[in-house]
Amino acid sequence: MQTVEAIIEASGSVKLLSRVRLPGDRKALLTILDEEPDSPSRTQRERLLRAFKNARSAKLFSNIKDPVEWQKRLRDEWD
Repeated sequence: MQTVEAIIEASGSVKLLSRVRLPGDRKALLTILDEEPDSPSRTQRERLLRAFKNARSAKLFSNIKDPVEWQKRLRDEWD
Protein backbone atom coordinates (compact mmCIF):
# COMPACT_ATOMS: atom_id res chain seq x y z
CA MET A 1 0.00 0.00 0.00
CA GLN A 2 1.26 3.49 -0.77
CA THR A 3 -0.04 7.04 -0.71
CA VAL A 4 0.50 9.46 -3.58
CA GLU A 5 -0.30 13.16 -3.80
CA ALA A 6 -2.58 14.37 -6.57
CA ILE A 7 -4.67 17.34 -7.63
CA ILE A 8 -8.29 16.89 -8.64
CA GLU A 9 -9.41 19.55 -11.07
CA ALA A 10 -12.93 20.97 -10.86
CA SER A 11 -13.78 18.92 -13.96
CA GLY A 12 -12.94 15.74 -12.03
CA SER A 13 -9.63 15.01 -13.78
CA VAL A 14 -6.96 13.64 -11.46
CA LYS A 15 -3.31 14.67 -11.88
CA LEU A 16 -0.70 12.73 -9.94
CA LEU A 17 2.12 14.92 -8.63
CA SER A 18 4.67 12.12 -8.83
CA ARG A 19 5.26 9.12 -11.05
CA VAL A 20 3.80 5.84 -9.82
CA ARG A 21 5.16 2.44 -10.91
CA LEU A 22 3.06 -0.62 -10.26
CA PRO A 23 3.52 -4.26 -11.25
CA GLY A 24 0.02 -4.26 -12.75
CA ASP A 25 -3.44 -2.74 -12.39
CA ARG A 26 -4.37 -1.84 -8.83
CA LYS A 27 -7.49 -0.66 -7.09
CA ALA A 28 -7.27 2.76 -5.41
CA LEU A 29 -9.26 4.75 -2.90
CA LEU A 30 -9.28 8.52 -3.23
CA THR A 31 -9.64 10.89 -0.27
CA ILE A 32 -10.55 14.45 -1.20
CA LEU A 33 -9.15 17.04 1.22
CA ASP A 34 -11.04 20.24 1.92
CA GLU A 35 -8.17 22.51 0.86
CA GLU A 36 -6.93 24.04 -2.34
CA PRO A 37 -3.51 23.12 -3.73
CA ASP A 38 -0.57 25.46 -3.09
CA SER A 39 -0.55 26.54 -6.73
CA PRO A 40 -2.76 25.84 -9.75
CA SER A 41 -0.45 23.06 -10.92
CA ARG A 42 2.55 21.79 -8.96
CA THR A 43 4.19 19.57 -11.51
CA GLN A 44 7.88 18.91 -11.09
CA ARG A 45 8.67 20.83 -14.27
CA GLU A 46 6.85 23.93 -13.04
CA ARG A 47 8.57 23.75 -9.64
CA LEU A 48 11.97 23.55 -11.36
CA LEU A 49 11.17 26.48 -13.64
CA ARG A 50 10.11 28.52 -10.62
CA ALA A 51 13.35 27.62 -8.82
CA PHE A 52 15.42 28.65 -11.86
CA LYS A 53 13.55 31.94 -12.07
CA ASN A 54 14.17 32.61 -8.37
CA ALA A 55 17.87 31.78 -8.80
CA ARG A 56 18.11 34.15 -11.76
CA SER A 57 16.53 37.01 -9.81
CA ALA A 58 18.89 36.35 -6.88
CA LYS A 59 21.82 37.31 -9.15
CA LEU A 60 23.99 34.57 -7.66
CA PHE A 61 26.83 35.10 -10.14
CA SER A 62 26.68 38.88 -10.53
CA ASN A 63 30.20 39.26 -9.14
CA ILE A 64 31.72 37.24 -12.01
CA LYS A 65 33.19 39.63 -14.58
CA ASP A 66 34.24 37.07 -17.21
CA PRO A 67 32.18 33.84 -17.08
CA VAL A 68 34.44 32.03 -19.57
CA GLU A 69 37.57 32.75 -17.53
CA TRP A 70 35.74 31.77 -14.33
CA GLN A 71 34.79 28.38 -15.84
CA LYS A 72 38.37 27.80 -17.03
CA ARG A 73 39.68 28.41 -13.50
CA LEU A 74 37.14 25.98 -12.10
CA ARG A 75 38.19 23.31 -14.59
CA ASP A 76 41.87 23.89 -13.80
CA GLU A 77 41.11 22.91 -10.20
CA TRP A 78 40.20 19.41 -11.42
CA ASP A 79 43.69 18.68 -12.78
